[in-house]
Amino acid sequence: MLINDILCRISKWLGEDTDAAVARALSVSPQTVNNWRNRGTIPWDNLYSFATKNALSLDWLIDGAKPSTKDHPCAGLEEHCPKFKNIMFSGHRVIKPAFMANLEAFHYSIEKEKSEEKDRLEMNERIKELEKAIRAGRNTDTDAVASSNIGKLGT
Repeated sequence: MLINDILCRISKWLGEDTDAAVARALSVSPQTVNNWRNRGTIPWDNLYSFATKNALSLDWLIDGAKPSTKDHPCAGLEEHCPKFKNIMFSGHRVIKPAFMANLEAFHYSIEKEKSEEKDRLEMNERIKELEKAIRAGRNTDTDAVASSNIGKLGT
């Protein structure tokens, strides 16, 4: 694994050919990127964060390997959707980031909907539990009132 190859793949994905662009994408200074080149090392957490944030396969990022479906949920999508492939590998500075921002928003929307559905189901379960408790409480109170009334009738 050559650090320059990794940085080159990041540049290619960004559609920009400068260390400054790579540095911005990795949330570090251009000097840090230069230091990585000189040392021949990049911290894993930076690579992982970049890959996760941009829905990239670490396999591709590290050694250029085609991602497997098991490693990356979007792997194989380009085979089924040529437009996706054209966008992702176009290297266009504006279109690709805009697409990724919308993809992130779409992902957020789906996750939020799942969370809301889970909350809704939990709330429905809680309502059912409360209804049962209320019915059980009413039955107990009703039984107590009926018992006391029966006792009064006998006197």
